[in-house]
Amino acid sequence: MTITVALAAESDRTLRRTHFGAASLYSIHRRNDDGQWQHIADVANPGCHGQHGNHHAEGCRGEHHTEGHAHHHGQACRGEHHGSGHGRHREEHEAGSGEHRQPRGPGSKFRHIFSALKKHDVNVVGSVQYGPNIRNLRTAFTPVVVSEGSVDDALAAIERNLDQVDEQIRAGENRRHLMLRAIELG
Repeated sequence: MTITVALAAESDRTLRRTHFGAASLYSIHRRNDDGQWQHIADVANPGCHGQHGNHHAEGCRGEHHTEGHAHHHGQACRGEHHGSGHGRHREEHEAGSGEHRQPRGPGSKFRHIFSALKKHDVNVVGSVQYGPNIRNLRTAFTPVVVSEGSVDDALAAIERNLDQVDEQIRAGENRRHLMLRAIELG
């Protein structure tokens, strides 16, 4: 059995303007036998782990940034950019925390999901590809093909993995948006 799961990247200004930088929401969908996409769950993710409003994608134009930062990863970027393929790494200061962390290249926000799936015998095949219209993040889909497992297995693996870092999130009133968790919607 092969299951296709799509992660739909969605980010809004409120989530991006937080202590943790670029926060994104991902909606998990499954393609049914009739070819229709079924919504499975939503996953909240702080994305760049301390960077400020960074977006990893092709076609960035510099408008997706917060607090004066315009660091973008990917092709066709404007302004400062680094990441996969550039061979450059720079420490970005996490606002207000006094911590410095190394930024990661494109696709890094999905690696914890891939790792969780593999740990629970849900094999991930294929690669991460970004939607052509990343400027409108609500239309950017990242397809992930999962085989040798069920959607329930995948969701459980994601949830277990995200729970491990959930306690690291301290975001005040935005906590409910930034908690790393998978919410099963039935």
